[in-house]
Amino acid sequence: MTWYYAENNSQQGPVSDEQLGQLAASGRVNGSTLVWKAGMGAWTALEQAAPELLAAPALAAASDGTPASAFPALGPETALCSTCNQFKPLDQIVMISGQRVCATCKPVVLQKLKQGDAPVPTFRYGGFWIRFAARFLDGLILQPVSLLINMLMLGSVFGNPNAGAGTQAGAILLGTLIGFGYSIFFLGRFGATPGKMVAGLRVVREDGSPLGYGLATGRVFADLVSALTLGIGYLIAAFDVEKRALHDRICNTRVIYKKG
Repeated sequence: MTWYYAENNSQQGPVSDEQLGQLAASGRVNGSTLVWKAGMGAWTALEQAAPELLAAPALAAASDGTPASAFPALGPETALCSTCNQFKPLDQIVMISGQRVCATCKPVVLQKLKQGDAPVPTFRYGGFWIRFAARFLDGLILQPVSLLINMLMLGSVFGNPNAGAGTQAGAILLGTLIGFGYSIFFLGRFGATPGKMVAGLRVVREDGSPLGYGLATGRVFADLVSALTLGIGYLIAAFDVEKRALHDRICNTRVIYKKG
């Protein structure tokens, strides 16, 4: 039997009964995890849909005595069409007015668009100033780390012009790497840095799904491109209809307000 399960606001799967049981045994999913299979009318908690899978035996140990790892991250190979409510492969899904639409339903949706009956976008995008405030808060959070690095490596929180060029470069590099790690971790894990969390923002893909660590890493490096344009890359967000900065355009991401 084929199952799909929700993880980090994204659909994962398909997995078999045995695989879902092993995911439960490993702690990857639990009784409150939402699951779905063909024939079910709606997503349901695992403890209600298939309680027997929660009693699956723990993963077998590897030959060297260490526990076997859980399944690797399963990408969202399918998506739910907002028109026919059927799961279709991602290569058959397109985004129209912020909604997932399969190839079969696409002509109908496009016809509705011509008639003015378009799907209503569900996102409220974060504008330039709220994003600026969130970035400023992140800078305040990282500032003590920068001062500590200067103290440990340069002997002064305000830097040391008498320090060797290598030491100064090392301090700058370490501070930069910590900043990168900070953004990649929080964007990949939570979809928002602490500054964005305070501002009520999160960063998502075009369809609203989470970034994951891979895209979060790409977005952090794309942010450098916005910085190298003397800030113009950031300013673009003030004029874009979806409030996208240059690095959002490069990575096809959106900064939106959290719902609720």
